[in-house]
Amino acid sequence: ASAAIVLFFSFSTSKLGGYVLPAFPLLAILVGGEAARLHGRPAGFALAPGVVLLLLGVVFSLGFTRGMIAHSLRQPEALSGAVGALLLRVGIFSIAVGAALVALSFARRAAPAFLALGLWLPFVVALACGPMLLYAEENSSRRLAVELRRLGGDGVRAAALTCFPIGLDYYMGRLVPVVTSTGEEITSTYVARSFDKLRQGETPGIWSPQELDARSSRKEVDIIITRGHIDLNIGYDLATRVGRYTLWRPAIGPGAHPEN
Repeated sequence: ASAAIVLFFSFSTSKLGGYVLPAFPLLAILVGGEAARLHGRPAGFALAPGVVLLLLGVVFSLGFTRGMIAHSLRQPEALSGAVGALLLRVGIFSIAVGAALVALSFARRAAPAFLALGLWLPFVVALACGPMLLYAEENSSRRLAVELRRLGGDGVRAAALTCFPIGLDYYMGRLVPVVTSTGEEITSTYVARSFDKLRQGETPGIWSPQELDARSSRKEVDIIITRGHIDLNIGYDLATRVGRYTLWRPAIGPGAHPEN
C-alpha cells in the first residue's frame, strides 16, 4: 500500500510533497514490525547497515568520487561548491554512524543501534539544509523583487518572459505579467486553468509577445525577466543576473545592441 502511494504520485504530473504523507503510517507499521522481529538478533540487525554506512561514508569522503557524484547530479553552477562540501560532511557522519553500528552489533545492544540508524537520515537532511536553503534564497522571488526595486525603484514595471517566478506578485505588491504564447511556462494550476481569463482582464496578467513589443515601444516596460538562455531582439540590454534569472532593461542610445 505504501509503495502504491509513492509510485502513483511519482508518475503523476501534478503533485506536491505532502501528497505522499498517507504512506508514512504504513511505513511506520512495517518498520515497527521489523524492529520487533529483529529485537532478539541485535548483531545481525546492526552489522549489515553499519558496514553499508561505512562503505558509503568512504565513497563520499574520497575527493574523486565526490567529484564524480557532484558532476552526475548536474546541479546548477551556483551550487557546485556546496555539493562537494555537503558530500564530505555526509561521508564523515556516515563513517561515524557505521562504526557505531558495527561496535553495537558486537556488543549486542539493539536499542542504541536502532536509534543510531533511525537518526542517520534526519541528520543527513539537516546537513543538507544549509546549502539547499542558501540556493533557494539566491533563486527566490523575494531576492528577485529586491533586485528589481534596486534597478527601477518601487514603481518598476516588470514583465516575466517565458518564465513564471512564483510569489513575485506577492513580494512586489502588484501583478507582474507573464509573457507567453501558450502558457506552458506557468506552473500554477490556478493560473493555467484561468489562462484566457487572465489574458483578457482589465489588468491582464498574461501578455502575448506582440503585446510586449507594443508596450516596449511605448516605454511601458522597465525590466524584463528571463530564465535560461533567451535571445532578446527588442532593444533590451543585460542588466544583472539573480540566481537562475536574468534581468534586462532598455538599451541606452540609438547605437546600443541587444545582448544574447
